[in-house]
Amino acid sequence: MGSVSMKEQIWVDVSILDTMLREANNAAPFETGGVLLGYRTGPKDETVVTHSVGAGPDATRESSRFVPDYDFQEMEIARIYENSGRVLSYLGDWHSHPQGSEHLSRKDILTLRRIATSVDARVPSPIMLVLAGGPEWSVAGWQGRIVRRLWWKTLAVAPLAVRTFAASR
Repeated sequence: MGSVSMKEQIWVDVSILDTMLREANNAAPFETGGVLLGYRTGPKDETVVTHSVGAGPDATRESSRFVPDYDFQEMEIARIYENSGRVLSYLGDWHSHPQGSEHLSRKDILTLRRIATSVDARVPSPIMLVLAGGPEWSVAGWQGRIVRRLWWKTLAVAPLAVRTFAASR
C-alpha cells in the first residue's frame, strides 16, 4: 500500500453523519455500514457527502464484518441519482468498527481497491468513512487511488480530514 502525502478534506452533512452514528449504535456490537453519495467541487476537488444509504434490510451484520444488501443499495443509489437530476453520485462506502480502530483493515483496503478499479462504480478515487469505538464514535476518512509504480499498479490510501456542515432543508 502506498500513501498520498496531501491531507484532503471531506465534507459530510451533519444530519447524514447523525444517521450513520444512529445506525452504528443500533447495530453494535456488530458492524454495519452503507454507501455515500454526493459530489466533488472546488479547485481542490473536495468531496461533499449529501446522502447515505444504509446496509439494507437483507444485510448480514457480524462482529468483524458486514455484507450489505447490494440490491437494496443499487436501487437507492439509482433513485437518489435520478431525483438529483443526475448530479449526485456514488462516492464510496462507510462502515463501523465497534470497539475497534479508525484504521482501515486489510479487507477495507481491498474494498477500496475493488471500488477504484470497478468500471460500474465510476469512482476512481473512492472514499471510505470508518466509525470507530461506540457508543461514543470517532470518525475517520480515507481515500484510495490507483497509482502506477514502474510496471505495476498499486492502491495509494490517504487520510481525509472529516468536516461537517448543516445543509438547509
